[in-house]
Amino acid sequence: MLTINHFEPETKDGEILFYRYHDHHVWYGTRVELHIYKSIKKTQCGHWIIEKGNRYLKCIHKKRWISNTSKKRYAYPTKAEAINSFMIRKMRQIEIMEIRIDNIKIAYNIGKDIYKKIGKNPEYKWPIIFQGRIE
Repeated sequence: MLTINHFEPETKDGEILFYRYHDHHVWYGTRVELHIYKSIKKTQCGHWIIEKGNRYLKCIHKKRWISNTSKKRYAYPTKAEAINSFMIRKMRQIEIMEIRIDNIKIAYNIGKDIYKKIGKNPEYKWPIIFQGRIE
């Protein structure tokens, strides 16, 4: 992974630009797209940005604040920092999903135990479940 340097963002045709990668899941697979944002107001501490050229934002401009010194930002001044941030976000999502999968496996095993006990005794009372244990 890259280290994040704090320096002034790129300018193109006089516009200050910021970048953020997004993943989109569509019927034919997953796409990773680069979204470009332009600064609409520069302050001493950072920038107010909106997405550049998005046809959905013509009526509703969703402004976002970007700090000059923050480690975590919505968008970054370089594409390299933006892809680094994207990879960090995806690794965190993987960690979260792995925890959720573990919890689903525990719930499934509890359900199997309950199913086995109900099959043997139709008058079985529902158990009290506490942190993955049946009591």
